[in-house]
Amino acid sequence: MSVPYDYNYTTLNNIQIHVTGCGLAEYDAKCFASTLPTDEKAIVFGTCSFLKEREIENMIILKLLSSVYTDYTFYLLGCDINNNRNRYLKYGKVFSNQEVKAIINNNKLKVITSLNNKVRIKIQDGCKNNCSYCIIHKLRNDLFSVPYSKIYDSLLKLNTLDTIEEIEFSGVEVCYYYDKENKFGLVQLLDKVIKDFPKIKNITLTALDPAAKNIFDILEFVSLHRDKFLLPLNLAVQSGCQKTLNNMNRHYSVERIIAITNAANQYKIPLKWDIIVGFPGESEEDFNETKKLMQDLMINTANVFIYSPRKGTETYLKKQVPNLTKHQRQKELLSMLDKVENISSGNETKKLIQDLMINNNIIYLRKFSDIVNFVKYPNLDTMICFDYTQDNYSEIIINFLKEYFKDIKLIVNIPKEKNIDKKDFENKFICKVRFV
Repeated sequence: MSVPYDYNYTTLNNIQIHVTGCGLAEYDAKCFASTLPTDEKAIVFGTCSFLKEREIENMIILKLLSSVYTDYTFYLLGCDINNNRNRYLKYGKVFSNQEVKAIINNNKLKVITSLNNKVRIKIQDGCKNNCSYCIIHKLRNDLFSVPYSKIYDSLLKLNTLDTIEEIEFSGVEVCYYYDKENKFGLVQLLDKVIKDFPKIKNITLTALDPAAKNIFDILEFVSLHRDKFLLPLNLAVQSGCQKTLNNMNRHYSVERIIAITNAANQYKIPLKWDIIVGFPGESEEDFNETKKLMQDLMINTANVFIYSPRKGTETYLKKQVPNLTKHQRQKELLSMLDKVENISSGNETKKLIQDLMINNNIIYLRKFSDIVNFVKYPNLDTMICFDYTQDNYSEIIINFLKEYFKDIKLIVNIPKEKNIDKKDFENKFICKVRFV
């Protein structure tokens, strides 16, 4: 299932780290935080510019944090700094991706374990593709890969490789990793890691490009070392319609997607697809081609994103698919996936709702100032009742509250007149919905 807003919160000594972006943004923010004095009262905020909605999320959470932590120094970084630098200047010190890279390179490469016992190692950055809908290739660094010698040194410092819940090797295009010192690619890197660190397990990779020449080698390698990986593997399919793929400037065919998926099935490796719906020019027939392909290949898990027009991309000024149609197509695919997904998640959701109903310790949040005041006391052990009003704002705050307060139990009051599916909403945000 796809959630429209990502948000990650953790701490390093006295430093708070808030990230709205991808694994690379999180990694950069944590590395940057590790270069600051440990006793500094600081907030490192890693922004995202992948979607227009992410930019809205950046500003809402930043406004919230700056209202609460008035005596903290804010360090602002990530892709939206490159894209919209001026709007952040009044909030704190801003750093472009290139400036962050220089700061990290001037310090020894660090691997930082987050609070949920997950390690993220940046092995690659930059993108050589020019997808018509994406601005990230203009905002990230030039294409480069981290030499294995630095990755080795980082892993060497982790004394509990066998107990870490997840070790993610991250990059914009990890398939194109290439160590210039040793002249080898991703498969050889993974092979060396497994041989040099036999206790390592729970390896994950960021999204794989179907166009990559080594994609079948990656699948074969993972199948031979299945016990070392966390599955499924993430495949950046984007569309199951050839016309749409061509308009996206994606350099592979539907036949290649089928071949990759069949190979994964042969190796018994589950795949999680990335899909974009509502791309400019996507007709109902085009959308149905994607849906049919997912059904034919029995895809049961996917991230389903709504196309977001990004200024500076080829498709920004093209005629857009109506927003209502985009949301309907997303809901249709998610509903199709949920028929399988809910079989395994239903009992857990039911138990959580039961827990909510017997807990009477509730704080009601009804306006922005209430949220600001509540965030001043992050150690409260309570349950939040939140009024759902403006869609974008409310969903951002729900994700913020659940991540910032970790195990918080959440009730969301939704006006009866809003056309919201109660079950879908509760599964998406793991909360209890009350119509008022």
